[in-house]
Amino acid sequence: MPPEPAPVFPSTSAAAPAEELSVAVELSVVVPAYNEAGRIGDSLSAICRYLEQRGQCYEVIPVCDGSTDGSAAEIDAAALRLSRPNCRVHPLHLNVNEGKSAAVRAGMLRARGAIVMYIDTDLSIPISIAAEFAACISAGADIAIASRYLPGSDAGSVRPARRLLSAAYRQLAALILGTRFSDLQCGAKAFRRAVALQLFQRQRLPGFSFDAEVLYLAAQAGWRVAEVPFTLNISKYSSVRLVVASTTMFLDLFRIRLNDVRGIYKPNATEGTAHGGGRVNVLVMSCTAASTKRRMLPWPLFAG
Repeated sequence: MPPEPAPVFPSTSAAAPAEELSVAVELSVVVPAYNEAGRIGDSLSAICRYLEQRGQCYEVIPVCDGSTDGSAAEIDAAALRLSRPNCRVHPLHLNVNEGKSAAVRAGMLRARGAIVMYIDTDLSIPISIAAEFAACISAGADIAIASRYLPGSDAGSVRPARRLLSAAYRQLAALILGTRFSDLQCGAKAFRRAVALQLFQRQRLPGFSFDAEVLYLAAQAGWRVAEVPFTLNISKYSSVRLVVASTTMFLDLFRIRLNDVRGIYKPNATEGTAHGGGRVNVLVMSCTAASTKRRMLPWPLFAG
């Protein structure tokens, strides 16, 4: 199997004004979108409304992944409508459909916020999780991820087949990659900006497995990861073919491991690692924005 190629992005454009914000950006929110016409505008409005209420200086980066249904025009219109002083919506338009991985990567590498996060367009994970992410990162985490399977989470009426496949995927990831995350694939994650740049510059897989790939790289580098419970808003929209996507994702776990063995993920000389290099234990933190009391769970994410 040939090594995964380094990503090459199509050209991008932005409809919103591109002038610099007058103060430092606290939070960047990347929203990947493919054929989301009729929904993406409302989702961007909801994200901006929440962040404005929190009084943050933020940017929202919707990434239109080669959509063919009018999503691009809807995103551009929302950017013009929603951008405010110190609060910008900066669209990115990929010329062709490259998949969620490429859309997220393009947005994360373009983001300027001190904290950089991505979230699914349907907001099945509520945007209010941004406050939980920020609390965890302020408490010392480098990365915060949403998890459907922690105490306090409510995954709602997720289909039994999806639950079964998700459990099998986590177990296989633990076996192949040695990770012990409770939820690899949940579609909302936040990073310190320097961490995001390092991880997404090295990330290679083109499909839905980029979440597992990024967390594997994070665990190897020794970045501290917080897992955050939430209540899932079940979306009736899904373009994912469960069986086909699951088969590819299972195979991708082997590709991640093979890429590592071949040195594909070896950091550049200027990148370094989180804590001096080598595989170190990554701690899972439990933290909430509503409480100043945080708990460190001292068990390693790497088996053995």
